[in-house]
Amino acid sequence: MASKAQKIEIARSLYIVGKNVEEIAAILETSVRTIQNYRSEDGANGYDWDVLRAEKHIVADPNRRELIWLH
Repeated sequence: MASKAQKIEIARSLYIVGKNVEEIAAILETSVRTIQNYRSEDGANGYDWDVLRAEKHIVADPNRRELIWLH
């Protein structure tokens, strides 16, 4: 059985790749509220799931990143 820390990491990873809270809850066989609590707890520890998801779409090329932010 996965520890709470492992479940939070899995939930975060699933969110980053595009799963929503309801889908993550179903995958981890837990409640939506638990996933929301994981997200909140993770945020307090410096992991903003929305920012991490957005960063996934920013390319490594710094010139391209600048162009994305200008639009």
